[in-house]
Amino acid sequence: MKSNFLNALSECVRIDAGVPAVQMAIATFLVVSVLAFWSRTQISLPGRRWFTYSTLAMLWWLATVGIELSVSTLPCTVSWAQIAWVGIIFLPTFWCFFLYEYAFSKKVPPGLVWIGAAFLPSAFLALVMTNTFHGQLYGSDTRLINDGIKSYTFFDHGRLFFVLISYLYLIIVGTCVVAGGALLKASPAVRSFFVKLFLTTIIPVTANILYVFYGVTRLCCTNRAL
Repeated sequence: MKSNFLNALSECVRIDAGVPAVQMAIATFLVVSVLAFWSRTQISLPGRRWFTYSTLAMLWWLATVGIELSVSTLPCTVSWAQIAWVGIIFLPTFWCFFLYEYAFSKKVPPGLVWIGAAFLPSAFLALVMTNTFHGQLYGSDTRLINDGIKSYTFFDHGRLFFVLISYLYLIIVGTCVVAGGALLKASPAVRSFFVKLFLTTIIPVTANILYVFYGVTRLCCTNRAL
């Protein structure tokens, strides 16, 4: 029994550094790790807590994507895709809260924190992790495909997937509004920094929209987790 468990564990928990997308995920993971440690030293940084949480959510997402891209069986791939949603759901919210506190130098309202960082994520993640019972995130047509060069997973996206995507886009639009408003109000001395924050927000959104609706996957390695 123990041997079977260890075999199953080794099959589902592995990193294949020979895969280019996994290499990119590892490199990005290291960069984001440095940012996470840096943020802990920036005591005076407005929104520092949310910035740190954002980096941790990104690290979670990158780690799960790296493992998902490395495993070769359908149950393992789907399981890691589901686990990745923890980072996917929390990251936009934490980033939005960081930009809000950074741009306006005031705390996010407690009620909004409870709804956006506790209640809604918990409800959505409960649905994500119970996909086996309802099949509304990844449907029964989810399967491994081998095109003769490599194998990959085709995800049969159900209604829950599009509900989650709509929810995340709503948060991201709010984040872009916050970043754009801060950009317009910023003094010339710091405007370039807010331009970078705005681009940091909008570029991944554009990549994800292209992936979800048009099937473009070259722009962002992390889109694979969806």
